[in-house]
Amino acid sequence: MQLDAYAYGNHLRMLPPAYKTGFAMGILSIAFLSHVSVQLMIFGWMSIWIVRYAGIPSRLYIRLIGLAFVFVVLSLPALLVEVTHDKYVPVTNVACGFVVADWYLYISKNGLDQAGRLAARALAAISCLYFLMLTVPFNELLHVLRRLRIPEIILELMLVMYRFIFVLLDVAANIRVAQLSRGGHNGFRNTMQDMGRLFVQVFACAMEKQRKLAIGLAARGFDGTIRVYQVRDYKMSSRYSAEAIIGILVLIGMEWLIRSGL
Repeated sequence: MQLDAYAYGNHLRMLPPAYKTGFAMGILSIAFLSHVSVQLMIFGWMSIWIVRYAGIPSRLYIRLIGLAFVFVVLSLPALLVEVTHDKYVPVTNVACGFVVADWYLYISKNGLDQAGRLAARALAAISCLYFLMLTVPFNELLHVLRRLRIPEIILELMLVMYRFIFVLLDVAANIRVAQLSRGGHNGFRNTMQDMGRLFVQVFACAMEKQRKLAIGLAARGFDGTIRVYQVRDYKMSSRYSAEAIIGILVLIGMEWLIRSGL
């Protein structure tokens, strides 16, 4: 729940959630359509917004970036590694490689280029989503999405999934502590067995909590609509608004210069 606490206590809390959501989504759109240099600029700029302006601890932000980037790294071998028969090696596309029996495994230059572009785009997109997650509380995000006429069934699923992420993480942590206190996770084989039991218990707990949640909602007259009330007064900041507008124009201008070959 630490991330939720930062969403409620960050230095940009006074800004309207619709403003922050629109800003993050606008930058995210630019990140998807721009070149690598612009994407790296987006990552650096959004990191400044998160760490300096919102007051999120840099250590936490680096950990979050590292955690997300692990999944990016795991996807890179599919782009980098090529396998072909020895006599069909395209030499001009080989960065490095070695022979295994009659096959040649190599890292392609095209793959390196694609991996670099993928990593840059992923960093830019991740920073935009972390800005949204760390500065906009989830109930306020639901309110913004409702104003955009997002179907209620999607909002309901988002709320339930968001709640259960934290609930199940807490349950998994408690079960693991209980296993460790009983001498569990001792050796590779025992660790695998304990992890299997943990997954089974977490799944059973998730089903039970979902059943109780459904009963509780029905008992309180839930009619399929999640009502989120806004009781906080927000105020715009001319300083942040000016920087956001100027920054977006600079990014668009840089992308235009790159596409024009200037």
